[in-house]
Amino acid sequence: MITLVWFASLLALIAWMVSALFTPLVLNGIERAGAEPRLRGRRVLVVAALPLLAAMGVGGSMLMVIVGKAAGWIDDHCLEHGPGHPHLCLHHLPALALNPGLWLPQAAALIALLIGQLRAVGQEVSVGRALASVSALSRRRGVLRIAEFARPLAVAHGLRRPVVLLSRGLLSGLDARQRRIVLAHEAAHLRAGHPRWSLLLLLLSVFHLPKARHALAEAWSAAREHVADDEVARRFGAQDVAETLARVARFRPVDSSVAVSVAGHDPLARAWRLIEPRSFDDGGGQWFEAGVACAGSALAASILIGHHAMETLLGLLVGAG
Repeated sequence: MITLVWFASLLALIAWMVSALFTPLVLNGIERAGAEPRLRGRRVLVVAALPLLAAMGVGGSMLMVIVGKAAGWIDDHCLEHGPGHPHLCLHHLPALALNPGLWLPQAAALIALLIGQLRAVGQEVSVGRALASVSALSRRRGVLRIAEFARPLAVAHGLRRPVVLLSRGLLSGLDARQRRIVLAHEAAHLRAGHPRWSLLLLLLSVFHLPKARHALAEAWSAAREHVADDEVARRFGAQDVAETLARVARFRPVDSSVAVSVAGHDPLARAWRLIEPRSFDDGGGQWFEAGVACAGSALAASILIGHHAMETLLGLLVGAG
């Protein structure tokens, strides 16, 4: 059984690596499709999940082959090979010793992913605690909290009980209408659930290479800010929202992927986006969703139908006959 788990993890690791390498290409296609921000954000989250989904798909398909052989749904051709040939079968486990030179890199990769997850979560927990402490010191106890300190700050944060935290330093630098715009912007983030989705993206991005991880963070940050910008612009007008964004551009945002700030993701570029005429098409229709569904189905079918070739590939990878 340990051997089967090893085989499954090996193929899952390969699927993860291939999917991670294609992430920048898929993400670039999404950015060029010109979809409206809400749809673009959903697609970015799907792209972030692709390496994990590919690994789980391979592992799940292999499990189906094993169960299918045991139940008699799939032809058992294990005896056609030698005892050292890998078999996805509970009845004919290969007489194959696990070479440390093969499984140690797999274990190292899994440990690195786990450490990355823990670091990412740890950093966000530290920022969340700091913001929670500031929120607790405010005089208000509702969704809106006002912090009594001079640093300009506007942020939506929290997962179980999300709040909007504004500072006196920010409020004193804005007029009454701009204050309402900032508050409406942060409230739009809360209604869209952006703190929770941002945490999900953070956890999924650990499964990507550093360059792709940065690209995913930028694409998601742009999409979520554009969603909030557009919602507020429909209420207050694009010109007033753009002026407010230009005003807060000098504020330093909170260093967090989960806490969402109006000053995040280049406010000046967002201001120009609101002023300049723009239009969205259908983002390529459902090409992306259909492509992901077809790729997943093809992957599962190739393993189920061509499991003999998969077993042969495993034999080549581990040097078995």
